[in-house]
Amino acid sequence: MSFRTRFSIKMAVAGPSRANRGGRVFVHEWAHLRWGVYDEYNEDKPYYVSGNSKVEATRCSLDILGINVMKTSECYGESCPTKACYFDSATGLYEEGCVFLPYTSTFQFSQESIMYTPALSTVNDFCDSNTHNTEAPNLQNRMCNFRSTWDVIKDSTDISSSPPRPDFSPPVPSFTLMQYRDRGITVVRDVSGSMIMLESLDLDLKPRACLNGTIFIDRTVGNDTLFMVTWQTAIPDIHLQDPEGIIYTQAQFSSTATSKLSTLQLSGTAKVMDDV
Repeated sequence: MSFRTRFSIKMAVAGPSRANRGGRVFVHEWAHLRWGVYDEYNEDKPYYVSGNSKVEATRCSLDILGINVMKTSECYGESCPTKACYFDSATGLYEEGCVFLPYTSTFQFSQESIMYTPALSTVNDFCDSNTHNTEAPNLQNRMCNFRSTWDVIKDSTDISSSPPRPDFSPPVPSFTLMQYRDRGITVVRDVSGSMIMLESLDLDLKPRACLNGTIFIDRTVGNDTLFMVTWQTAIPDIHLQDPEGIIYTQAQFSSTATSKLSTLQLSGTAKVMDDV
């Protein structure tokens, strides 16, 4: 028993529900990515002349039945009227704008193919060597040397190395770490003034009292450092010393008496103590 057969059984049991259509579309896209098969329709070449001189819609399989109609731009609600297609004497095909519309499931008996029209509820299989349309001018024929989608899939490692499970239950997935990578850490620096207060003190000092303290700034956050000092009655005498012994006094601070605020902006990166 093959993967294709198991898939067909599951789809047949599920029935023509809308959720089932989503499953078929998923399988259609997964087949593109996992097994490298291609679409069996061609919007650029929707028709071709077959070996028996019959105009056929580009599809797989040929057992998909439908009608050829011209769509019009005039729609009334959900109803869009159509008209019959005529042949183009220059190309020998249907006139430009003609499209092939498959019949609904009531009049459809073919189960192929997922890579042509997963929207049909009767479709639950891939084209194989018996049902594949080798004449259709589609990517599957052009890129895969006219092989059917199932012929390509069954030769993949997935199928050849995975024996079928008799109970149809999927195995528990396992994951293997192939390569370890160092963790990358991104530091975001906000220059808008809306972040990274490092330390804040709020104390009531008596007249002539002093407030001594140390603020530690490492090299990862010391860019465009801003010191702020507020007061209540009079501008304080400020002495700020950096790790190299340079002292910044009240003269280097920018003070505003109205807001009772003194600030000192250090351009570039603040100095750090390497021995700390």
